[in-house]
Amino acid sequence: MKKTKLFALSLIFLITLSGCGTKNATPNKNITNNTNKSSKSNTGKAIKYKDGVYDIKHKSTKPGYEEAVVTIKDGKIQNIELKRLDDKQKEINYNDWDGTKNDYPNLKQYRLDLAKEMLKKRSPDVNVITGATQSSNGWKAAVSAALAKAQ
Repeated sequence: MKKTKLFALSLIFLITLSGCGTKNATPNKNITNNTNKSSKSNTGKAIKYKDGVYDIKHKSTKPGYEEAVVTIKDGKIQNIELKRLDDKQKEINYNDWDGTKNDYPNLKQYRLDLAKEMLKKRSPDVNVITGATQSSNGWKAAVSAALAKAQ
């Protein structure tokens, strides 16, 4: 009898877990790990930001920085520009980072794709770019800090 109950409970548990899968319908195949958050407060109301241009540099786990320049107009995110800076805070030459040289990721395109996705969702809580995970996380942190400053 104990074995039957144990088997039945195990079966119910497995069926329950199989229904917990997620779907990821991201149009850009280089973007992964969606968090599906939006620019809303805990009460569900849209966050209104103070107008201005917020420029944040985030110290990278690699040498250098990820920079986000976030423009807020009429209380909403209007533009996000992402940059990669070297140790001296000079913007890198994206022609060297086009994915064809020295195993560098394609930051020339990835930063544009990530910014576009953040603008679309009006939030930094988007998927990271496969192949540029550290840079993507740095850009997300910089945008998050800019939006926190704009509140």
